[in-house]
Amino acid sequence: MVLRLALALSALAALAHAEPTLHERVVALRPAREAWQRVGWLTDLSLARRKAAELQRPLFVWAMNGHPLGCT
Repeated sequence: MVLRLALALSALAALAHAEPTLHERVVALRPAREAWQRVGWLTDLSLARRKAAELQRPLFVWAMNGHPLGCT
């Protein structure tokens, strides 16, 4: 019984020091939030115009017509 426990503990220790998988390496490279998620997007055009004028910043408008994937 003690031998089994020792073998199990050594196997767990070996797993802890194993190479990270490809998925783990890719996830570690990604930032917590994407850059576009940190932008304070507004959906109200009049509010966005007022805020842009107040901050003396340009206004970026994203408008489209049709299917978002271009499948018309």
